[in-house]
Amino acid sequence: MANSPTLKPEIQVPAHRSHEIKDDQPFERFNSYGGVELEIHAQDRDRNAIGWAAIPRGVSEKRLKMRLMEPVSASDIWNRDVVRADITVISELTSQGFEPVEIHLTRIDV
Repeated sequence: MANSPTLKPEIQVPAHRSHEIKDDQPFERFNSYGGVELEIHAQDRDRNAIGWAAIPRGVSEKRLKMRLMEPVSASDIWNRDVVRADITVISELTSQGFEPVEIHLTRIDV
């Protein structure tokens, strides 16, 4: 599947061992994906850090806050409804496990 997102390796705790998580472990998880289709839902041409939101298809069906990370700029994706890109998804620990809350857009596929 050439168009499916590719997960870049990261260490994760198996569900059956999640009770072993210690208090000093982070409450955030960062997963990097390549070639993800982003459905853009909010845009702010004046700011890279706020005012953006997207759904990362194949990763999450939730609309997530998005930040544009250098070298990506607002003009790279302005007025585009869908882009294919490399992203990092930040997930926070909740009572349901780790839930995605934010996207860092790191590169646009051309």
